[in-house]
Formats: sequence, C-alpha cells, structure tokens
Amino acid sequence: FDKPSIGMSIDDFYLSKQKRLALSENIHPLFATRGVPGTHDTALLASSIDALLQNQACVLPVFIKSIDDVAPTSQWRDINQKYDIVILEGWCVGINAQSNQQLTQAVNSMEETQDPNGDWRAYVNKALASDYHEIFAKMDQLVMLKAPSFDCVYQWRCEQEHKLIERLKQQNLPTEQTMTDEQIDAFIQHYQRLTEHALEILPSRSDFVFELDKNRGIHSCQTK
Repeated sequence: FDKPSIGMSIDDFYLSKQKRLALSENIHPLFATRGVPGTHDTALLASSIDALLQNQACVLPVFIKSIDDVAPTSQWRDINQKYDIVILEGWCVGINAQSNQQLTQAVNSMEETQDPNGDWRAYVNKALASDYHEIFAKMDQLVMLKAPSFDCVYQWRCEQEHKLIERLKQQNLPTEQTMTDEQIDAFIQHYQRLTEHALEILPSRSDFVFELDKNRGIHSCQTK
C-alpha cells in the first residue's frame, strides 16, 4: 500500500538482567524471570512510541533472549525516517488488568508454591493497570492472533527454543543459557494467568481476531 511502516516487539524492551535481579530482591523473587508486566522498561517504550508517532529520530533497544539480557547499545536500532504505520507486537499487548477477585486464586503450581500470598501477581496487575494501560491506550487498532488454548503455548514455545538452539549451533555460538523442554514448562507458568485472561477478554476488544489452529495456520478472521 506504499505506506512506510515499522514493527517492533515489546520483548525488546525487557529490563536488563541486573534490573530484574534488583526487582526480585526488592519486590518478589519471581521478577528475576522476564515476561510479565513489570519486567519491561515502560518509560523507554512510551518515549520510543511517542518519538515514532511524532516522526522524531530515536534508538530502539534490542533484547537477546539467548543470553537473557539487553544487547549493547551499539547493537540498538537507529531510526531516522518517518513512518505512517507503527506496529507494536507482543504477547501481552492490549491486555487490561484483572479484578482483585480474579487474583485470589492461583492458576498453577508455581503461583501456589512461589506466590502463595499473591504479592507477585498483584504487582503485575498494578503495572498493567498503570504504565501499560497508558501505552496501550495509544493504539488505533488492536489485532489478536488467537491461540486455540494455553496448552498450545507450550508446544509453540518449545518449537521456538529448538530453532534458537539450532541457529546458535550453526553460528558456533554458546547454547548454555537456552532452555530444555522441562525448563520451558516451568517458564511459561509465569505467563499462564494473563494468557488465559487474554484468550477470554481480548477477542471482544480487538479490531481484528485471527483464529489460529494448532499449527499456527489461520482458519478464520473476525472483524468489528
């Protein structure tokens, strides 16, 4: 359509490993793991979006998942042109906060054993209701790629990690910090609460919903 566009992932705005460690020490141990609201640099994300919308030059961060840390600034993306379309992609984009009542019940064994008092999920929810809500309110259109269920997330995440390991091997790079399937199973429990919440509430809030099958194929599309 001859419209200059740029895509960026909310994953590239994860806090550094050092900052997440500080969160884990000061707020809750589970914040050492990236992923949930509260583990992103929302100030940088907000200022980056504003710069892009105002056609101002900016530098976008890069997060390297194989080392679980932010890339050196020399590897960040220099943006020096105007864009008509800005696309923000991410697993939690557009999700609103849960009610206090929804937070009371643990959704998996990780929450039961590692967050029995609900402090971690309450902090996540508070972040989602404040900084993230303000960022998501800037969006003109919301597009959802809807997984069949949370059970598919495990299979998809394993597939992603296997491809990452293979790519690292081909480049003769270390794979020590990648995850086994068992580690992925534990890892995605951090995401289960909000993924299931998104599957329930996002379809009615989205402008476009692409229903995916278990192989990620699109089998239907719904629009407002």
